Amino acid sequence: MIEHSQHNTLKKGYVMLNNSRLRNNTANILTMTRVVLLPLIIPTFYWSIWDIFTMRCIAFVLMMIAECTDMLDGHIARKLKQESNLGKLLDPLADSIYRSSMFIVFVGLGYMPFWFLYVLVPRDITVAYVRTLCSLRGEVVSARKSGVIKAFFQGGAMLGVMILDLIRFWPGAESTSTIFDTLILLLFAAAALYTLYSWYDYLVGSSKTWVKLIPH
Repeated sequence: MIEHSQHNTLKKGYVMLNNSRLRNNTANILTMTRVVLLPLIIPTFYWSIWDIFTMRCIAFVLMMIAECTDMLDGHIARKLKQESNLGKLLDPLADSIYRSSMFIVFVGLGYMPFWFLYVLVPRDITVAYVRTLCSLRGEVVSARKSGVIKAFFQGGAMLGVMILDLIRFWPGAESTSTIFDTLILLLFAAAALYTLYSWYDYLVGSSKTWVKLIPH
Protein backbone atom coordinates (compact mmCIF):
# COMPACT_ATOMS: atom_id res chain seq x y z
CA MET A 1 0.00 0.00 0.00
CA ILE A 2 2.84 2.39 0.90
CA GLU A 3 4.61 1.73 -2.40
CA HIS A 4 1.37 2.26 -4.31
CA SER A 5 0.76 5.54 -2.46
CA GLN A 6 4.31 6.71 -3.19
CA HIS A 7 3.87 5.80 -6.85
CA ASN A 8 0.65 7.85 -7.08
CA THR A 9 2.33 10.78 -5.33
CA LEU A 10 5.29 10.69 -7.73
CA LYS A 11 2.96 10.40 -10.73
CA LYS A 12 0.87 13.35 -9.53
CA GLY A 13 4.03 15.39 -8.95
CA TYR A 14 5.30 14.55 -12.44
CA VAL A 15 2.02 15.65 -14.03
CA MET A 16 2.01 18.88 -12.00
CA LEU A 17 5.62 19.58 -13.03
CA ASN A 18 4.80 19.06 -16.72
CA ASN A 19 1.73 21.30 -16.45
CA SER A 20 3.83 23.95 -14.73
CA ARG A 21 6.43 23.82 -17.47
CA LEU A 22 3.69 24.06 -20.09
CA ARG A 23 2.17 27.12 -18.42
CA ASN A 24 5.57 28.73 -18.04
CA ASN A 25 6.29 28.27 -21.74
CA THR A 26 2.88 29.07 -23.25
CA ALA A 27 4.06 32.37 -24.74
CA ASN A 28 7.20 30.81 -26.26
CA ILE A 29 5.18 27.91 -27.68
CA LEU A 30 2.86 30.40 -29.38
CA THR A 31 5.87 32.27 -30.72
CA MET A 32 7.44 29.17 -32.26
CA THR A 33 4.10 28.12 -33.74
CA ARG A 34 4.70 30.65 -36.52
CA VAL A 35 7.85 28.81 -37.56
CA VAL A 36 6.22 25.38 -37.22
CA LEU A 37 3.35 26.43 -39.48
CA LEU A 38 5.64 27.38 -42.37
CA PRO A 39 6.12 23.81 -43.69
CA LEU A 40 2.32 23.53 -43.76
CA ILE A 41 1.59 26.91 -45.36
CA ILE A 42 4.19 27.08 -48.13
CA PRO A 43 3.24 23.79 -49.90
CA THR A 44 -0.38 24.98 -50.25
CA PHE A 45 0.81 27.49 -52.87
CA TYR A 46 2.54 24.84 -54.99
CA TRP A 47 0.70 21.54 -54.45
CA SER A 48 -2.43 20.71 -56.42
CA ILE A 49 -4.09 18.21 -54.10
CA TRP A 50 -7.36 20.11 -54.50
CA ASP A 51 -8.42 23.05 -56.66
CA ILE A 52 -6.53 26.33 -56.24
CA PHE A 53 -9.39 27.98 -54.32
CA THR A 54 -9.41 25.23 -51.68
CA MET A 55 -5.62 25.39 -51.33
CA ARG A 56 -5.78 29.17 -50.88
CA CYS A 57 -8.46 28.70 -48.20
CA ILE A 58 -6.17 26.36 -46.30
CA ALA A 59 -3.28 28.81 -46.63
CA PHE A 60 -5.46 31.69 -45.42
CA VAL A 61 -6.65 29.81 -42.31
CA LEU A 62 -3.09 28.77 -41.38
CA MET A 63 -1.80 32.30 -41.92
CA MET A 64 -4.60 33.68 -39.74
CA ILE A 65 -3.49 31.31 -36.97
CA ALA A 66 0.10 32.50 -37.39
CA GLU A 67 -0.93 36.16 -37.18
CA CYS A 68 -3.04 35.45 -34.08
CA THR A 69 -0.04 33.89 -32.33
CA ASP A 70 1.90 37.07 -33.12
CA MET A 71 -0.75 39.16 -31.36
CA LEU A 72 -1.22 36.79 -28.42
CA ASP A 73 2.28 35.70 -27.39
CA GLY A 74 3.36 39.08 -26.01
CA HIS A 75 0.01 39.65 -24.31
CA ILE A 76 0.09 36.22 -22.65
CA ALA A 77 3.72 36.66 -21.60
CA ARG A 78 2.84 39.89 -19.80
CA LYS A 79 -0.42 38.60 -18.30
CA LEU A 80 1.07 35.32 -17.02
CA LYS A 81 4.36 37.00 -16.12
CA GLN A 82 6.26 34.76 -18.55
CA GLU A 83 8.46 37.53 -19.96
CA SER A 84 12.01 36.27 -20.33
CA ASN A 85 15.22 37.00 -22.22
CA LEU A 86 14.62 33.85 -24.29
CA GLY A 87 11.17 35.08 -25.26
CA LYS A 88 12.53 38.50 -26.21
CA LEU A 89 14.97 36.80 -28.58
CA LEU A 90 12.56 34.18 -29.95
CA ASP A 91 9.75 36.60 -30.81
CA PRO A 92 11.65 38.77 -33.35
CA LEU A 93 13.47 35.68 -34.66
CA ALA A 94 10.20 33.83 -35.29
CA ASP A 95 8.70 36.94 -36.91
CA SER A 96 11.72 37.35 -39.22
CA ILE A 97 11.72 33.68 -40.28
CA TYR A 98 7.97 33.57 -40.84
CA ARG A 99 7.52 36.85 -42.67
CA SER A 100 10.71 36.61 -44.74
CA SER A 101 9.73 33.11 -45.89
CA MET A 102 6.24 34.25 -46.85
CA PHE A 103 7.57 37.29 -48.70
CA ILE A 104 9.88 35.04 -50.71
CA VAL A 105 6.85 32.88 -51.59
CA PHE A 106 4.96 35.97 -52.78
CA VAL A 107 7.95 36.99 -54.90
CA GLY A 108 8.01 33.49 -56.40
CA LEU A 109 4.31 33.79 -57.24
CA GLY A 110 4.94 37.12 -58.96
CA TYR A 111 2.81 39.04 -56.46
CA MET A 112 5.65 41.17 -55.15
CA PRO A 113 8.67 42.74 -56.89
CA PHE A 114 11.95 41.13 -55.84
CA TRP A 115 13.47 44.43 -54.75
CA PHE A 116 10.86 44.78 -51.99
CA LEU A 117 12.84 42.12 -50.13
CA TYR A 118 15.70 44.61 -49.79
CA VAL A 119 13.43 46.71 -47.57
CA LEU A 120 11.29 44.09 -45.83
CA VAL A 121 14.01 41.59 -44.84
CA PRO A 122 17.11 43.69 -43.89
CA ARG A 123 15.08 45.79 -41.46
CA ASP A 124 14.33 42.79 -39.25
CA ILE A 125 17.90 41.48 -39.53
CA THR A 126 19.33 44.89 -38.56
CA VAL A 127 17.01 45.32 -35.59
CA ALA A 128 17.60 41.76 -34.35
CA TYR A 129 21.38 42.20 -34.64
CA VAL A 130 21.40 45.56 -32.81
CA ARG A 131 19.19 44.27 -29.99
CA THR A 132 21.25 41.10 -29.56
CA LEU A 133 24.56 42.98 -29.63
CA CYS A 134 23.32 45.50 -27.09
CA SER A 135 21.98 42.79 -24.78
CA LEU A 136 25.34 41.01 -24.85
CA ARG A 137 26.96 44.28 -23.73
CA GLY A 138 24.42 44.75 -20.94
CA GLU A 139 22.44 47.44 -22.76
CA VAL A 140 18.67 47.15 -23.24
CA VAL A 141 17.09 48.39 -26.48
CA SER A 142 13.37 48.73 -25.97
CA ALA A 143 10.86 47.84 -28.66
CA ARG A 144 9.27 50.80 -30.39
CA LYS A 145 5.65 51.42 -31.29
CA SER A 146 6.59 51.68 -34.96
CA GLY A 147 7.67 48.02 -34.81
CA VAL A 148 4.20 46.95 -33.70
CA ILE A 149 2.58 49.03 -36.45
CA LYS A 150 5.08 47.61 -38.96
CA ALA A 151 3.98 44.08 -38.04
CA PHE A 152 0.36 45.17 -38.57
CA PHE A 153 1.18 46.56 -42.03
CA GLN A 154 3.10 43.45 -43.08
CA GLY A 155 0.58 40.98 -41.67
CA GLY A 156 -2.29 43.01 -43.11
CA ALA A 157 -0.65 43.05 -46.54
CA MET A 158 -0.18 39.27 -46.53
CA LEU A 159 -3.72 38.54 -45.39
CA GLY A 160 -5.06 41.16 -47.79
CA VAL A 161 -3.35 39.38 -50.66
CA MET A 162 -4.93 36.11 -49.57
CA ILE A 163 -8.40 37.70 -49.46
CA LEU A 164 -7.92 39.09 -52.96
CA ASP A 165 -6.78 35.65 -54.10
CA LEU A 166 -9.88 34.04 -52.61
CA ILE A 167 -12.05 36.53 -54.50
CA ARG A 168 -10.07 36.03 -57.71
CA PHE A 169 -10.18 32.22 -57.56
CA TRP A 170 -13.72 31.94 -56.23
CA PRO A 171 -15.43 29.16 -58.25
CA GLY A 172 -17.20 30.71 -61.21
CA ALA A 173 -15.74 34.18 -60.65
CA GLU A 174 -14.47 36.11 -63.64
CA SER A 175 -10.80 36.96 -63.19
CA THR A 176 -9.71 40.55 -63.74
CA SER A 177 -6.03 39.96 -63.07
CA THR A 178 -4.90 43.53 -63.82
CA ILE A 179 -7.03 45.01 -61.04
CA PHE A 180 -6.00 42.36 -58.54
CA ASP A 181 -2.33 42.67 -59.42
CA THR A 182 -2.50 46.44 -58.91
CA LEU A 183 -4.23 46.11 -55.53
CA ILE A 184 -1.70 43.49 -54.38
CA LEU A 185 1.18 45.73 -55.42
CA LEU A 186 -0.33 48.65 -53.49
CA LEU A 187 -0.65 46.50 -50.35
CA PHE A 188 2.99 45.46 -50.48
CA ALA A 189 4.09 49.00 -51.36
CA ALA A 190 2.33 50.35 -48.25
CA ALA A 191 3.97 47.63 -46.12
CA ALA A 192 7.39 48.37 -47.62
CA LEU A 193 7.10 52.13 -47.08
CA TYR A 194 6.10 51.79 -43.44
CA THR A 195 8.80 49.15 -42.89
CA LEU A 196 11.32 51.64 -44.23
CA TYR A 197 10.04 54.29 -41.80
CA SER A 198 10.09 51.78 -38.92
CA TRP A 199 13.70 50.92 -39.77
CA TYR A 200 14.67 54.61 -39.60
CA ASP A 201 12.63 55.20 -36.43
CA TYR A 202 14.21 52.24 -34.65
CA LEU A 203 17.80 53.17 -35.47
CA VAL A 204 17.33 56.84 -34.60
CA GLY A 205 15.20 56.17 -31.52
CA SER A 206 17.67 53.70 -30.05
CA SER A 207 20.82 55.51 -31.21
CA LYS A 208 21.74 56.68 -27.69
CA THR A 209 22.02 53.03 -26.70
CA TRP A 210 23.79 51.41 -29.63
CA VAL A 211 26.11 54.35 -30.33
CA LYS A 212 27.80 53.54 -26.99
CA LEU A 213 29.04 50.30 -28.51
CA ILE A 214 30.92 52.03 -31.34
CA PRO A 215 34.67 52.23 -30.51
CA HIS A 216 35.94 55.82 -30.22
